Amino acid sequence: MDARAASHWWALTGSNQSAAIWEHLTALERRDRIRIARDQVNERIYASNVSGTRGGVDLATMLRSIGFTAADLNFTRQIVDALVARIGNNQPAIRAEGDGADWTQRRQAKLWDKLLAGEMEQLDMQAEAPLALRACLTTRAGAVKIVAHN
Repeated sequence: MDARAASHWWALTGSNQSAAIWEHLTALERRDRIRIARDQVNERIYASNVSGTRGGVDLATMLRSIGFTAADLNFTRQIVDALVARIGNNQPAIRAEGDGADWTQRRQAKLWDKLLAGEMEQLDMQAEAPLALRACLTTRAGAVKIVAHN
C-alpha cells in the first residue's frame, strides 16, 4: 500500500485499515526523522560543532589549528545573534489609544495601558522572545503562544 492511500486510513475497513495505519505511522516517523536530523545539523552549525571529516577530526578544530579564529569560521552564529539582538529585544506592547475621545475615555485608556503593560511584564516576554526567535532561526521550531487564562 502506498503512503498516499495510507494517509486516508479512516476510509478503509478491516485488515486494510490496520495496514494503512501502520504505513501512515511509518511515513510520519520517516518524515520526522529527516526533520530532526536537519535540525540537529542546523544546531551544530550554529554551535560551530561541524565534524565528519576523515579520521573523525572536528573541522572547526582543524581550521583553528591553522590560524582561523571562531569569528572567521561561523558567520551563521554571528548573523543569528545579530538578528536576535536587533529584533528579539523589541518589547511587544499592546496599547489602548483614546484619540478623538472625551476626557473620561482617554483617562480610561491610560489606565488600561498601565494594566496591559503590567500583564505583559508579568508574562516575562522580554526574556522569552529572544529565545523563541533564536530557536526559530536555527531549528524552525521557535514559537511564543499566549493563551487566555480565567
